Amino acid sequence: MNDLEISYSSDEMFDLYRTKDEGYWREVGERRTLALFARAAREVPAYADFLKKHGIEPSRIRTWADFQQVPVADKANYLRQYPLEDLSWGGTLLGKPLDFAATSGSTGTPFYFPRSEQLEWQCSTILEMFLRHSSFQSRGPVAVINAFAMGPWMGGMMTYKAFDLINQRGKQPVSVLCTSNNKPAIFEALRHWATHFPEVVVCGYPPLIKDVIDEGAREGIDWRRFHLRFHFAAEAFSEEFRQYLAKAACLQNHWLDTLNIYGSADLGAMAFETPWAILMRELITENVSLSESLFTGKTATLAQFNPFFVQFEAPGGTVLVSGNNTIPLIRYSLGDVGGVLGFSELTRALDQHEGAWKGRIQEAGLESYRYELPFVYVHERSDFAVSLCGAKIFPETIRKVLIQESFQQFCTGKFTLLVSHDEKQNPHLEVHVECKRGGTAAKKQELELQQAVVAALVRENTEYRSAYEQMREKALPKLVFWPFEHPLHFGPHAKHKWIK
Repeated sequence: MNDLEISYSSDEMFDLYRTKDEGYWREVGERRTLALFARAAREVPAYADFLKKHGIEPSRIRTWADFQQVPVADKANYLRQYPLEDLSWGGTLLGKPLDFAATSGSTGTPFYFPRSEQLEWQCSTILEMFLRHSSFQSRGPVAVINAFAMGPWMGGMMTYKAFDLINQRGKQPVSVLCTSNNKPAIFEALRHWATHFPEVVVCGYPPLIKDVIDEGAREGIDWRRFHLRFHFAAEAFSEEFRQYLAKAACLQNHWLDTLNIYGSADLGAMAFETPWAILMRELITENVSLSESLFTGKTATLAQFNPFFVQFEAPGGTVLVSGNNTIPLIRYSLGDVGGVLGFSELTRALDQHEGAWKGRIQEAGLESYRYELPFVYVHERSDFAVSLCGAKIFPETIRKVLIQESFQQFCTGKFTLLVSHDEKQNPHLEVHVECKRGGTAAKKQELELQQAVVAALVRENTEYRSAYEQMREKALPKLVFWPFEHPLHFGPHAKHKWIK
């Protein structure tokens, strides 16, 4: 066994979650990351060359403080500079049983990552923990509808393989049906297949799952019939979005029965929500001073991570990850902005700003889900925004408006942002909004939605507020309403594009 293999079973890993303190996890993360660095410097030709070009002598990187000298790698300066073989262990892909996954290409040409079985095993432990968290505690097999896209992307295939590994372990029997993101197939599965099981987990991108829930009544689905749970990935969402789905789908306990994974094609399932992480995020978003203190006032995805799998850092607010795969990545930038919080760092902030948080944990019945794993938080990416007169406008602000009950009467919650120019080249913000199937917005509703969007942007975005104060009418967003699934902006793609 080499120094990077994991000798624990899933049961033993869950015992570590329950029994080890944050000091243990800190030591694990630093030790294993230093070992990964040293081995990659010896055995990965591209990484050895990368370090040489940056003047780094690997033998001098011995402590965590030394490790901060290691250069940051990313797709541009590392992955696209070397042949795929040179990026891999031993400088070859031969003789290795591999699957490949592609990045979405949303920020450039897709990159194709080879993936070892280790990433699938890591994902399987996360999903098995989610199954064990169930508020239903079903004894029979769980129906899993895997509605992630089954193409070259990570989500669908890794989810299927992870649940298959869970089945092989024999502790949490599941029955998996891969519908991909085909909504008619999902509805057929709910009507004729899922009803035979005591518990149903639907896995998919958040906007797709919302579409399924919203259209359920028209499709003859009674959500009260199901013991329903959701596994999300690949996209951030607000707590208002979670609460909306929990109510619409009749979830029993949204802390135990929803899971969002922070993942990537690069390193698989990197971080994951826990019941405590979900409740803590609720508390943070409810408290302005706490949000300012921890997240610099922005909504962020909050998840915990297992340092046996990956290690996160965030110098200067840039999220870096180190982890092992066929292509090992060290101090690798995913292009995300955020930070890392130790367990006690987060709980001290809650003590200072939200003294009643322990009572909320008790009221929710979540005392037994205390895992002192470290936290990573991630803001919406700066390259997933539009710019209006110097103001970066992120989809998250508008998503929170469209999830409000009054607007859910006529819109799905999906939209596309873009900045266009008139004949005099004056810029203006356009919000292209998808209406529900057969629905339209009355003029009064259009005006109310525009006013709500402006109010939210003025409240949350200081750059937009400044532009609005100077420009007034010119800064008002233009709302364009489209029929359900119109192909120009809302076709049945694997993932919805919020920005154009």
